[in-house]
Formats: sequence, structure tokens, C-alpha cells
Amino acid sequence: MKLAAHELYGLNELAMSCVNSITNMAYMLQHVQDPAFKKNS
Repeated sequence: MKLAAHELYGLNELAMSCVNSITNMAYMLQHVQDPAFKKNS
């Protein structure tokens, strides 16, 4: 399967944005949960 350069670039951009979104969500969740855990314990 031969992909054109712009298609590869588009796929790379898409993959990077997905990874960034997941990383940001995980980071936010971690920081949102920290104070809650400290209050409960």
C-alpha cells in the first residue's frame, strides 16, 4: 500500500492529536483526583 506524502502527514497529525488528547485527559484526571484523595484520607 503506497501512501502519498500528504496522506502520511495527515495520518501522523491525527495520531499525534489523539495521543495528545489522551495524555492531556490522563494528566487532568490525575490532578483532579489528587486533592479529592487527600481530603478523603
